[in-house]
Amino acid sequence: MSDEHSLQRAGFLVKQGTVELLAASGRYKRIIRGNLDRETFMNQTSIWKKHIIGPIPTVPTGFRTENKKQLASVGVHRAIQAGIDGSVDLQKVFSIVMSGEYGEDEDRGDEVVYTGSGGRDASGQQTFDQTLDRRNMLLAKCCAADVNSIDGADAGENWRQGVPIRVIRGAGVARHDDASYCPAEGYRYDGVYKVQQYWPSQGYSGHRVWRFILKRDDRSPAPYSTDDKYTTECMLY
Repeated sequence: MSDEHSLQRAGFLVKQGTVELLAASGRYKRIIRGNLDRETFMNQTSIWKKHIIGPIPTVPTGFRTENKKQLASVGVHRAIQAGIDGSVDLQKVFSIVMSGEYGEDEDRGDEVVYTGSGGRDASGQQTFDQTLDRRNMLLAKCCAADVNSIDGADAGENWRQGVPIRVIRGAGVARHDDASYCPAEGYRYDGVYKVQQYWPSQGYSGHRVWRFILKRDDRSPAPYSTDDKYTTECMLY
């Protein structure tokens, strides 16, 4: 099996009637069969009905699904539509999805540049400036630096003191960026990252966007690596 194929197939893949467990190298595979519509099987996959900050104990790095509804069902990313899932009450972001929606995104593996939300019309075109409010403000508050809604902020060497955020990559990342780090299909949970820096910038459309640098801070090996140190100690069943 080629390294390219291993990169694309690492982790978990949820299908209509099965959950496939795949080692990062691609050499090991386990299939769990069940009806995802049945409550008993849903209980086996540990459905979370509340927000969890940081890693979810029963969802290992490398977990993959076909769509966002399946991500929400296990609590990895509970927002079905939005790319940022957070809570105004807790003033925190729990997870983000990189899916290639914004051309300004940059994927460098253990470091990503993520574009904030907003500024788009009903057709999905960027037609006005983004502002540092709502979900963007929640993401800024996850950075271990004082909030600055004008120039942004940089936590510097203290970035690990920020809030742990689950990062999910979608296959759509390949539309604008290097496909080396994203799954070939669906969505994949790639571990915990933290916001190091954020700032306003002129986007490709000419309108302002807010950009966030997140760095990986997770003890589990990255699923875009073919290293067999990737383990499955935290199971879904």
